Amino acid sequence: MANIEPGNYYLHRTFAYSGNQMAVNTRYLTITSLTGAPPSESAFVNALDATLAAVYKQALANVAQYIGSDIQNITAVKPYPSQVGATANTGNGTGGTTPMPGQVAGLVSTYTALSGRNYRGRAYIPFPPTSAGTTTTPSSPTTAYQTILNSIGALTSGGQSLTVTGTIVNFSWVIRHSSPPAIKDGYTTTTSYLGKPSWATQKKRGDYGRTNAIPVP
Repeated sequence: MANIEPGNYYLHRTFAYSGNQMAVNTRYLTITSLTGAPPSESAFVNALDATLAAVYKQALANVAQYIGSDIQNITAVKPYPSQVGATANTGNGTGGTTPMPGQVAGLVSTYTALSGRNYRGRAYIPFPPTSAGTTTTPSSPTTAYQTILNSIGALTSGGQSLTVTGTIVNFSWVIRHSSPPAIKDGYTTTTSYLGKPSWATQKKRGDYGRTNAIPVP
């Protein structure tokens, strides 16, 4: 199994499931430095998943399930190596008993030091509980739920550090550019985040969306 190395770029995905609908959040990161022996990709994704699982579960209704996450080394040209997954932290959400409609999502935006749509990212955080919304019309995310969104943003933007099997792994979350051609397959480091005070929608997660099997990272 391959090891984590400075300069590597990874596609990272988190998976959640509710009813018959799957939700995937996709992000990108790069390894910036190591202090110690390079850990395996498996050890790294397991350590990263452990940090994300706890806060993701807080955002999920109790009937939804956090499945896990995976990484894929995309440093070199295609074909890429297979994904390496982590499922040790699989478990149900803890946010509240009653789920909102499946297409409703919290929104975390990420930003870089540069302006323009190509230099921003967003993640649609799935399957919130009704308790995450205010009772006003129209409803909006509560302050408590926005705090959870910002906790996810804090873990998935900018520079981060994890201790993995005794090695300190420093990495940065980045925006991957696939268009326009002038910046094709370039990367820009994210610098900040914001849990949005309004609901977003992902129609493919709704009751009329295509039925999905439970994902296995």
